[in-house]
Amino acid sequence: AAAAAAAAAETVRKAEDEEKNNMAFETVERKRKLEEQQEAKEAVEAAAAAEAERKAGEAERAKRAFEAEEGKRKLKEEQKATEAAEAAAAVEAARKADEEDKAKKAFEAEERKRKLEEQKATEAAEAAVAAEAARKADEEDKAKKALEAEERQRKLEEEQEAREAAEAAAAAEVARKADEEDKATKALEAEEGTLKLAEEQKATEAAEAAASVEAARKADEEGQAKEVFEVEDRQRKLEEEVQKTTDAAESAAVAAEAARKADEEDKAKKAFEAEERKRKLEEEEQKATEAAGAAAAKAERKAGEAHKAKKAIEAEERQRKLEEEQKAKDAAEVPVAAEAMRKAEEEQRNDRALHAKENARKAEEEQKAIEVAGAAAALGAAHKVSEEQKLKRTAISSEAAHPAEAKQRTEEGAAHDVEKGHSGPASADASAAPQHDKDCQDEAAKKMREEEDEMRRLEEASHQEAVEAILHETRVFPRPNQARYKMVLRTCFEHDWEFVRHRLEDMFEHEEDLQEKGECMHQVEVTVRSKYMWLIPLYRKLSSEGTESSGSCKDNVSQFGVTLRSCVSLLGPGDGIDILDKKRLTQTTVNELYKYANHMPPEHLDGLMVTCANLSRHQFATFLLGVAWAKYPYPSHSKVEAIDSLFEALSVQCRRCSGDMTNLWQVGSSDKVQAAFESIRHQTWSTYSAIASLHETKFGEKMMTLQDWLQLCNKTEVYTHYPAFKKRYVAYTYRMGLEMLADEQYSTMWKYMNFNEFQRALAAMLFLSTHRNEGNCSEDILAELLQKHSQRHLSQIATRSRSSSAKVPVTGMASKYRSQQSFGVRRSSNVLGHTGTRERLNT
Repeated sequence: AAAAAAAAAETVRKAEDEEKNNMAFETVERKRKLEEQQEAKEAVEAAAAAEAERKAGEAERAKRAFEAEEGKRKLKEEQKATEAAEAAAAVEAARKADEEDKAKKAFEAEERKRKLEEQKATEAAEAAVAAEAARKADEEDKAKKALEAEERQRKLEEEQEAREAAEAAAAAEVARKADEEDKATKALEAEEGTLKLAEEQKATEAAEAAASVEAARKADEEGQAKEVFEVEDRQRKLEEEVQKTTDAAESAAVAAEAARKADEEDKAKKAFEAEERKRKLEEEEQKATEAAGAAAAKAERKAGEAHKAKKAIEAEERQRKLEEEQKAKDAAEVPVAAEAMRKAEEEQRNDRALHAKENARKAEEEQKAIEVAGAAAALGAAHKVSEEQKLKRTAISSEAAHPAEAKQRTEEGAAHDVEKGHSGPASADASAAPQHDKDCQDEAAKKMREEEDEMRRLEEASHQEAVEAILHETRVFPRPNQARYKMVLRTCFEHDWEFVRHRLEDMFEHEEDLQEKGECMHQVEVTVRSKYMWLIPLYRKLSSEGTESSGSCKDNVSQFGVTLRSCVSLLGPGDGIDILDKKRLTQTTVNELYKYANHMPPEHLDGLMVTCANLSRHQFATFLLGVAWAKYPYPSHSKVEAIDSLFEALSVQCRRCSGDMTNLWQVGSSDKVQAAFESIRHQTWSTYSAIASLHETKFGEKMMTLQDWLQLCNKTEVYTHYPAFKKRYVAYTYRMGLEMLADEQYSTMWKYMNFNEFQRALAAMLFLSTHRNEGNCSEDILAELLQKHSQRHLSQIATRSRSSSAKVPVTGMASKYRSQQSFGVRRSSNVLGHTGTRERLNT
């Protein structure tokens, strides 16, 4: 891109130099013509003077006239020679400048090539060092894990032996005390027998002795019970300590596994970044080579043109010299035939005057004809452009409604060009594609503004209406409600703005006055609020691109978030909006803005229940605002104008992401699709029960993870049966099924799907597979796809499921909302718009 920009700048500079040379040549030409006219005028005056002086002395007058003409001719020749020398010097200087420029470019290309080779060698060495370090770290990690496993096994064996020894000691103590109690009982019986045979006067003493023995026995029994209780209590505490040790070991193992996975991810990320850098460097090198070749070809072409111009000037100079020699020869014959020359000059002047008048008349007629033809051509071109724009708008609308058909038409047109012998885009107008993209962007931006105005005029639904509608909703896709949707947007924006506002204060560099900064912040808040209806769908799509589609994930870690790669792809060429440059919004600037947005201040971490390695929604909003102000800086653009300009550039992407969800919701909420859901509810519930891995004891109902959804897509072979559905859509359709929460990072269950959300994700998968392929998916098509997919693919999983006979729940939008109320969502704001503590949610 830098080489292309430099080549374009060089082209502009050379075109300006060429235009200057042409202007200088035209100036010289005009000056020469004026001098010739002046010469003719002076010749006429000289002839008149000669005629007046002819009577006084024709010979003397002729001699003086000749001398005057000769002096003027020499002066003009000297002047023209000087001008020709200057023109030649200018051409020579231009040629030398071109040669120096070529040499400089060649040197720069060689220097870039050398630096690229050095950088490649450095990166290869760094990659080797990193690989060696990773291998050693892996070996050390394995050895450490083996040692820890042996240590845990040894400790468990020691604890088991201690527990068995304690149990044996407790059993022996109980047996001993039971034996002593038996002996005491036998001694008491013998003593009672002896007392019965004794005299009656000793009966009182025997009774007292028996009472004493009974009291001693009871005290002994109480002591034994106390000792047994203490032994059991010690055993219970020992078991608790063993359990704590086991739990700690398991936690350490989980942490070690997480660290290992993070290390592997970091390695993979570094390897990918290295490959990406290598690819970009190769592309830059190729572009630089192509630009250097194009510049060399252009320089050769210009040198040829300059050589041709030089030859033309030399030919004209020779012609002029011949004419001057002829004039001198004629002037030399003046003394001999002055009268004949005078008459001939008079006739020639008359002829020239007549010819000049005729030429002027013809030139005026030709100019008028050219102007008329130009006006007609301009009118026809304007009419043609208008017709083309109408056709483009029609094609854009048709493409927006039926992208697959548009793609098919494009492919058919390309095939037709090949059959006709056209090589591709080079056969069409070079500006057609950029103009088409610009028209698409303008049309999308216009529709965005219209929808923003419509949403701004819409009255928001009340809180009570939304609560009643949601809690009593039993449809899989509720009927679209713009008033309720506006309340959801407001809730999400107000939650995110609390974080975004604090992060933006550091970006207000030019508003030094507090009052001015406050007014500017308020204007930015109003603008961003209106853009949230586009930011949320865009975030939903981009946050699913960086997910880990395989492997388990902890409850307090989110797999969704916008990665740096997605941000660069969004802003770069290709599928992005191509606003990166080499001055304002560079790759380094994007990296710094991403790091700044991804940082969470300590005061924002209070109560956080879910962490995210990539950008969350409010961090993504902060990133986009930073991009807008870096690309469209102050004072050429105000803060609000910069935001509008960025979202205008993002209009096509925003409307595409918003259209996926809007079209799915409109089709899914129809009666036909709802009837299809009800007819296959048994199969879908059985499939959901078989695949969902989170038990109902954890959140109050069975929940499905992203890994479960991926497993289901693999089992049903959706990539084979629906070729338009790609693996990159797995996480996107999962995210389309999830309900939108204002504060995702303050809920541990928002990223898991309940049964109702599972049905939506299933519909999203079938919807995208048809919409991406055919450009349209009506309610009849989606209902039929649900029936067929259930019978052909879900029924097999449902048959193998043990829960196929379980009662099918009738859930709606309120299911997950109630679950969140019951499981301690500390700062949750779900689709109802609640924001606050758990006590407020329960209230």
